[in-house]
Amino acid sequence: MKEETKKKAMVMFIVGSLFLSSIAFFVIGFATGGAPPAIEPLTSFVLKKELSRESENFYISNGFTVLRLYYGNSSLDGFVTALPDSMATVSGQRQLIVEKIAANQTYATVESLNGKQVLNDPDEAKITGALCEKLMLKPPVCLFKNISASYSKLQ
Repeated sequence: MKEETKKKAMVMFIVGSLFLSSIAFFVIGFATGGAPPAIEPLTSFVLKKELSRESENFYISNGFTVLRLYYGNSSLDGFVTALPDSMATVSGQRQLIVEKIAANQTYATVESLNGKQVLNDPDEAKITGALCEKLMLKPPVCLFKNISASYSKLQ
């Protein structure tokens, strides 16, 4: 074969490979389900509804902790409404999403990358303790709590 013919064959092979790989990429994209599930944007860190499971998983995988409060009375309403701010990191970054859901009985769940915990008959102390255990980055409230506990053990 002539040198020029070899060069043309190589160019055709490379162009054909690129063209076919583009088609394969397009076909595989449709075969695997297309677009990812829609994630609900957060309008607030305190919600009066449950997020979809896909949205919760997305936020949890990005370092957020989700507190779901199922309540029959609203005695904890003011407390849980202030939690996203009081449980912020040392730098002030919010890391907690609170979902307030009306139910017949009162209980709470705390879920993060550190696991899931169910709280029956929750009160402020139980919720704070569970959050200090499950939050990815410990807020000042938890750090001071640990220091106070350590100090009281020394005395």
